[in-house]
Amino acid sequence: MPGLRRIVPPRDLTFIVNTGDDFQCWGLHISPDVDSITYVLSDLLSKDRGWGVECDTFQCLEAMRRLGQPAWFQIGDRDLSTHLTRTHLLREGKTLSEATTEITKILGIESIILPMTNTPVETRVTIPEGEISFQDYFVRRRYRDPVKAVRFAGAESATPASGVREAILSASCILLAPSNPITSIGPVLALPGISDALRETSAPVSASTFNVASQQGQTMVKRSELLISSRKGRPGRRIIPAETPAMLVKRRGLVVPFY
Repeated sequence: MPGLRRIVPPRDLTFIVNTGDDFQCWGLHISPDVDSITYVLSDLLSKDRGWGVECDTFQCLEAMRRLGQPAWFQIGDRDLSTHLTRTHLLREGKTLSEATTEITKILGIESIILPMTNTPVETRVTIPEGEISFQDYFVRRRYRDPVKAVRFAGAESATPASGVREAILSASCILLAPSNPITSIGPVLALPGISDALRETSAPVSASTFNVASQQGQTMVKRSELLISSRKGRPGRRIIPAETPAMLVKRRGLVVPFY
């Protein structure tokens, strides 16, 4: 994304972001992927950790730990302000999209960040002991369990957030990010209408190559072609291989990355 931002004006970027990782912690609505994009675009992201806010402290986390509250998800003190603000806006009746827009404006972000949906969708992971949430698997259990299956609970009845399909359909270029195609891009594609929009758009689709991820001898992802196989061979369409760190749609000068 840093390279992309050097060649594309921020106001021309629209990000469509996975919300399958969203969950509740301490009564707050946490949107990890939305927050990461928000922090990158506001130059707040911790470069050392790759998540959270640069130079953040964790005094609240330690205080909550002492009070016997869950402390396995590393929420920093400055990061906490984002979750508090989002939760407050949601309780006022705003949608996740509206809350995200308000936060980005406060932080001076010129780009548009679109959560994939305002409807609850949860990535669920099946391990030998049973089904758990993605955050439980990835953060609390540190992805040590063999994965038997992944599903996106609620995706079949969810609807894309306002502006998501429109961005795809009016695009001039689409680029899939080299993120995890199962847990980051999979939830977006699982929403009704998104795959159809990708087929219907006149924009060329560019997919970055994904790294092979092996856990305890299990190969999780082999190639990005898994995501675009349904479009191969379709007359008149172009699949453009790329080595770029974003999935984006360029629409009349707007570039829309998917995360």
